[in-house]
Amino acid sequence: MKRNTIVVLILLFLLLFPTAAAAPSVYTPAQLRQLNQSFQSSAQVLKPRFTQGREGLVWAVQRMLNHLDYGPLAVDGHFDRGTREAVRSFQKHHHLTQDGCVNRTTWAHLLSEYRQAERIP
Repeated sequence: MKRNTIVVLILLFLLLFPTAAAAPSVYTPAQLRQLNQSFQSSAQVLKPRFTQGREGLVWAVQRMLNHLDYGPLAVDGHFDRGTREAVRSFQKHHHLTQDGCVNRTTWAHLLSEYRQAERIP
């Protein structure tokens, strides 16, 4: 009997409190400023196999690309083939160099489009 109660409580908890994987899809203006500062200070380019220590930025890129319908991507901080292809698609749509890497120009366009889509100042 106790075991069933515990299982029910765990399931109820999981339903009421979503996990980090189901984080809100919209960043606040302060979060976007912080992400932009992090990108500008730590990353010249985000690309496959060269993102160690910058998983948070890759996670943000994946999240924004998903939100802008360039996914679906696993939001896991790993710059994999799917992320690279989504970045290429984004770059093609914005007439940027289609190398699948997130440089300062691609980052600026991604951030701008995300802000516009969410009406974030």
